[in-house]
Amino acid sequence: GPNGSGVVWDFSSLQSASTATILTQTAPITVNGSANYSSATHASQMSNSGASLSTFYTLNGELFNDIGSFVFTAPDSLYDVATEGRLMYQFPFSFGSSFTDTYSFQNLQNGSVNTNTDGSVDFTVDGSGTLQLPGGVVVNDILRLKYVDTYSVSPTIPLPPPYPSGVTTKYQWVSPSYPGHVWASYTISNFDNQGDSFSFYYSIPENVSIASAPDALPIVAPNPASKSFAILNANSNVSYTILNALGQNVDSGSIQSTGSSSALISTEKLSNGMYFLLLENERGELFRKNLVIAN
Repeated sequence: GPNGSGVVWDFSSLQSASTATILTQTAPITVNGSANYSSATHASQMSNSGASLSTFYTLNGELFNDIGSFVFTAPDSLYDVATEGRLMYQFPFSFGSSFTDTYSFQNLQNGSVNTNTDGSVDFTVDGSGTLQLPGGVVVNDILRLKYVDTYSVSPTIPLPPPYPSGVTTKYQWVSPSYPGHVWASYTISNFDNQGDSFSFYYSIPENVSIASAPDALPIVAPNPASKSFAILNANSNVSYTILNALGQNVDSGSIQSTGSSSALISTEKLSNGMYFLLLENERGELFRKNLVIAN
């Protein structure tokens, strides 16, 4: 999509992939490979079809660095450890912000170094505006980050050049109201001149609100829901959208919610399972809840 200010990026018509990939932001000690990254302060884990990718970060003042990744597919493990971390974000940033950085990683398989990766990154906040996602999710006042990673891979044993190289261009959409959360990411990868590959994902923050006080958080009850549920404590008219595991809108509407009561939302037409409940109150505050239906 275009860059600049006042842009509308419309991904509302995209269809989710049939294979689910789960991305979790968590404490380093809870994910695979954490023993290799004792200095990590943050971690993410992406899992799909029996394999998992754990990425580890350090947050030091204004600098957020990638210090390595651990891939586990039994019985092997493949991971890289930074000798010079890769800068991912430099806070604070706004429309027009930019920085450059260099990095270096050792790539190991089952504990033995087999290649080294060296590269540079160019980071620019190249857009601001509105993001539209599947399921009717609209995020205003969002920033788009453009991140260009140029790198080369060299073996640890003597081999004649040229060595493999690549360029990864990543666009990420982030909102100042939800610091640290990437609403959407579009990646273009080209390794060793083998042609471009593309990927896109979007996510909605779990139980995150821009409300100023904790007691403004809405409550979904009962959850798991049997036949129906209520939205409590929103103290306003609330618009709701229910998404299934593929991100498809299966129900939507609006109700009046107070501290202790609201109209019931029926689940009788929905299959049992996990859903995502998106809420927006009259103040424009957005909320996301996991909803389990057990009719």
